[in-house]
Amino acid sequence: MLGVTSLNLLLGLLLITLGLVLTAADHFTCTWQDQGTLSPSKYGYTLYCDAPVTRINDTHAKYICTSSIFFGLGHTSIRVADWGFLGPNVLEFANPCGRKGYADCEWRYWGLCNGTADAKADMSNVLCRYMGHHDDCSWPVNPAHAPDRVQIWNQV
Repeated sequence: MLGVTSLNLLLGLLLITLGLVLTAADHFTCTWQDQGTLSPSKYGYTLYCDAPVTRINDTHAKYICTSSIFFGLGHTSIRVADWGFLGPNVLEFANPCGRKGYADCEWRYWGLCNGTADAKADMSNVLCRYMGHHDDCSWPVNPAHAPDRVQIWNQV
């Protein structure tokens, strides 16, 4: 029969394990491909923002979307992705609608592209992945260099 000390130890280990599982469950790898490898515009997505890279140093970069507010009287800037912060060479896309999200959340699905992905783009060098509005995710392949830009697309 287990003693009180052994039972407390077992319960403590169980809580630690559960905490680690819940912590790890908050982050995903961007794997959903939606309907294929074409531009998100071909699948009913609308371009939300085009964010050029801002290189911080050789190992870190960020991607900022800028939009006009109040009929062009000002603008707002929000970080939608970064490279090298989650881990070496990891491209991470932020959560658009969760806590500290960057978007008006009437859209359920989001397209994430590591380059220009409009209808006329050469998609042979651009990868797009998709996520739900409360997700964030990291790129499935760690690029050796930060992409020159990322694009965020949305769909109701």
